[in-house]
Amino acid sequence: MPRTIFACLLLTLSSATCLAAGAGAPGPAFAHFGSAQALKSACDRGLQIAARELKMLEKRAADKRWLAAYDAFSARLEDLSSPLLFLSAVHPDKAMRGASEACELRWNDLFSSLGQNERLFATLKRLKPVDAIDAELLRATRDTFIDSGVALPPPARKRAKQLSDQISELGQAFDRNIRDENVRLAFTEADLRGVPP
Repeated sequence: MPRTIFACLLLTLSSATCLAAGAGAPGPAFAHFGSAQALKSACDRGLQIAARELKMLEKRAADKRWLAAYDAFSARLEDLSSPLLFLSAVHPDKAMRGASEACELRWNDLFSSLGQNERLFATLKRLKPVDAIDAELLRATRDTFIDSGVALPPPARKRAKQLSDQISELGQAFDRNIRDENVRLAFTEADLRGVPP
C-alpha cells in the first residue's frame, strides 16, 4: 500500500485528500460505511458469508488441494472482517467505533469457534503435505487448532472458548481505554532539548 494512502487511513477515513490519493491505486477501495447501522449490516453479511463458506469447506474432500482451500478461506475471513474491525481504532465517530467493537466481538466468537471445529481438525489430521511449504502450513494450522482447545474434552473445550472470548473482550476494553483517554502532556523547552524540531 502506498505510504500516502496508509497515512491517510490512519488519520481519517473521509478526507478528500485520501480519496484523491487512492484513485487508481491497486487493489480494492477501502470500504465506506455511512452509519453505524450500515456497518452492522456489513458485519451481518460478512458473518453470513463466512458461515456459508465454512460449511462448504467442512464438506470438501481431504485431497491435496484442501490446504490451499483452507488458506483461501482464512484470507477471505480477513478480507471480510478487517475493514470492519479497523474502524474501532480510528473512526472519529463514537457510534461507528461502538458498532465496530460490537462487530469485533461477533467475529472473535467466530474465530474462537473455528479454532475448535472438529470437522476441520479431523481433515487436518488426515492430510498429507505435498511439499515443505504445505508441511509447515499444515503443522502451524494443526498447532493453532490444538492451542484453541479442539482436542480437549467438551467441558474443557467450552472453558477454553470462554477464556478466549474473555481475553478478546478485555483486550478490546484495554484498547478503548487507551484510545478514549485523550491524555495530554505538557513539556517545557528544556524537556524537549535534543528532540528534532
